[in-house]
Amino acid sequence: MKKISIFVLSFATLLLFSGCQQSETIEDTVTTNSEPAISPKQNVLADFEEEATIKETIDISTLQMELETDNANKRVLFFSTDKGQKRYKSIFIKRTERLKIIDLSDDNMLYNQEIH
Repeated sequence: MKKISIFVLSFATLLLFSGCQQSETIEDTVTTNSEPAISPKQNVLADFEEEATIKETIDISTLQMELETDNANKRVLFFSTDKGQKRYKSIFIKRTERLKIIDLSDDNMLYNQEIH
């Protein structure tokens, strides 16, 4: 009975110390991670495989990119002026690698092809 009591007490002490060590590690991790979290809406065009084709098709140097949708099937991007007026829409179908670029000012399809 004495051996069981000592074993249980030793085990409880071990758990207590390992729990303290784990929380200290978590706190250290939290305080040392100073990089800001990036939301999905803040992705940059360079991260996407359709970047080169978009840059060849439209002048995006003065436009702001907004990521509307990015899921397993497709990615939808809007390019807007500084005043918030949406000028272009890009739709990339991931399975077929088809890219569509639409000029929203006159509803004209600028690009509709598969990219590789």
